[in-house]
Amino acid sequence: MFYRRQFAFASLDLALHGPHPENAPYDCVGISNPILEKVFLPIDPSTTFVSYFGHLNGYDAGYYGYAWADAIAADMATVFESAPEGYYDKQAGMRLRNEIYAMGDSRDVNESIEKFLGRKQSVQPFLKKIGIGEANTSTAPVTGNK
Repeated sequence: MFYRRQFAFASLDLALHGPHPENAPYDCVGISNPILEKVFLPIDPSTTFVSYFGHLNGYDAGYYGYAWADAIAADMATVFESAPEGYYDKQAGMRLRNEIYAMGDSRDVNESIEKFLGRKQSVQPFLKKIGIGEANTSTAPVTGNK
């Protein structure tokens, strides 16, 4: 439920900061309530959550960054989870140090993450973490035979 709520807030942020006709009335409540209704219970039309959503100012369509950071962290955690010593693995720790921390902003962060991972980034570890990852196919037949 936490991430459903976070995704609703991110969707709201993107919708409110997205393009809209210039000089046209801007109905923030009319934009926000339908988005929030997809996650929560039906919302009373007089409810104005958007008027006290403190993360709207200064984020400028960046609220999704919270969930995106969690997605990157879950992906990077797979390096440690597959290491012989888990989160205490010295080799994995040195890779983190050398490819992420030592590089700092001297190269694109996405390149640093991929160097650390040894592959392209994936959202699958995050989806698995929140319970909507790849379907469990271990009991599914590989062929048409039963």
